Amino acid sequence: MDVLFRDGVVEKDELTFDDVFDEVTGSIVQVRLSGLVTCYGGASIKVLKWMDTRPEDGGGIEVISVYYQYQAWQPATFGRREQSLVRYDQAHGGRPHRHQFDARGQQLSHEPLTFDTMPRLDAVIREAVDLVATLGVEQS
Repeated sequence: MDVLFRDGVVEKDELTFDDVFDEVTGSIVQVRLSGLVTCYGGASIKVLKWMDTRPEDGGGIEVISVYYQYQAWQPATFGRREQSLVRYDQAHGGRPHRHQFDARGQQLSHEPLTFDTMPRLDAVIREAVDLVATLGVEQS
């Protein structure tokens, strides 16, 4: 996220990590990343990501992403309604997919993805900022 701040992409990061512990062993079994990212380009991204953990040799833990929900929009401003930009999620059917929207907020496409083709959060943030500019949505 530091690079996105330095590049002037992200204005505010309200993301938090929450650990879920096994009641018996006390070890971390899941990690949740959630919150909101606000960008200078006029985009906001709501994030919900769940990661499972497993022990590594040597005592550390490996974190594996198992659920994604990135929803990007341009908030309503100056009489303009809220504008959906792109959404990555697994809300229907459990498989990751991408929803693309046009300048009227109508869904243009629904593209199936795999966990391997799911973009990283930083790529989604940059994509949302680019979409604001490309769609001609008024920037704040």
